[in-house]
Amino acid sequence: MPSEVTAGSQRRLRAMLAVLGVLAIAYLLVRPRLAALSRRTQALRQANTASEKKQQGLRLAQMESQRREQALRTRLGAGIATEADYAELAFLIRSRQPGEALTLLTEGAAKFPQSASLQANLGLVHQEAGVLDEALTHLKAAHALAPQDPRAAALLANLYLRLDWLPAARHVLDSLSDAARQDPNVAIARADLVLRSGDARAARDLLEPLTQAPGAPPSVWLLMGKLASLRGDAAAAVAEYEKALKGSPDSPQIRSQLGRALRAMHTPEATQRAVKLAREALAQHPRDPLASRSLGLALAEAEEYDEALEYLLPLAGPKQLEEVLLTATARALRAVGRKGEAKEVAARAARARQATERLQRLTARANVNPRDAEALLGLAQEYLLRDDRLMARLELGRLLEVRPNDPEALKLLKQAGAGPQ
Repeated sequence: MPSEVTAGSQRRLRAMLAVLGVLAIAYLLVRPRLAALSRRTQALRQANTASEKKQQGLRLAQMESQRREQALRTRLGAGIATEADYAELAFLIRSRQPGEALTLLTEGAAKFPQSASLQANLGLVHQEAGVLDEALTHLKAAHALAPQDPRAAALLANLYLRLDWLPAARHVLDSLSDAARQDPNVAIARADLVLRSGDARAARDLLEPLTQAPGAPPSVWLLMGKLASLRGDAAAAVAEYEKALKGSPDSPQIRSQLGRALRAMHTPEATQRAVKLAREALAQHPRDPLASRSLGLALAEAEEYDEALEYLLPLAGPKQLEEVLLTATARALRAVGRKGEAKEVAARAARARQATERLQRLTARANVNPRDAEALLGLAQEYLLRDDRLMARLELGRLLEVRPNDPEALKLLKQAGAGPQ
């Protein structure tokens, strides 16, 4: 009997040891996973803490902004607001109340007619709204009031560059003192000017020091992205545009350039990223044709042709003269079996290429000689063909400075609507 008890105890002991051995092996096997899970949990907890701190910081900043806005409104109501108060209040509210911001700046400029800062801000608000003729008027006024003010000069030069009026931009920037040229905004405008003039190396030399400075503005990375695109390095362009987008996440221009660089990589991953980016942009700006264009082109690159056409066809109307958009539309139509329409759009894409070449030649002539009246007239006619009445008016304004009361210019100005003279 005792031997049977002893044998039973030994069997139970061996069984327990076997179970413990299995558990020990199992623990050794899962220990790395448990450690990884612990690390992930800790990282998630830290991320949540960081997110909470960020949200708290944003709430505090919003409260401070609201407090400051109320204080400024009180000063305006009491009639003791300075020109800086008008400018600051307009800046605080312009994203959510652009109309009121414009009204405030207009009132401030009337009250302080010698304020270059308020004129510059008026120009900036009009430029952001796409009212370039009004923007030009105010930015010229700001530069005239303060010819050596780096901000006013950079804003005016940047608008001239946007219009492709290179000699005008060069004149503004060359008129600045050596001290004013050290301003980062002026250096960025100079880099853009020399890049558009064809000197990529000089542009890089101007931009490189700015990339080393902490908190470089998005426009630096935007130009660095353009430089990378010009040398055919799509991956490097994407990296630079990502930096620009981080500094200005709502910029349609940066999103468009990033999407273009992603499409140029011609990889499934990059194309899907371009589609995702364009969808986000369109969700934020549902009426923005640039966002619709970007999404349509990205979907065409992803070979999602049916959906691509939903965005491309409304933009590919009879007056559309953008070759890239028309070519993508023709390819999408061909892919879905609409061959007749594809042939017609492809023919228009070929004509658009010729029209673009004409525009480029005329722009080059006007940049070589800003008083070339025939080139300016040709530019106005080309823009009217594109139904771009704003650019036509601006070019006609330049023409009338060269040839006052020119009958052909005045005739075209009526077609384009009232504009600067």
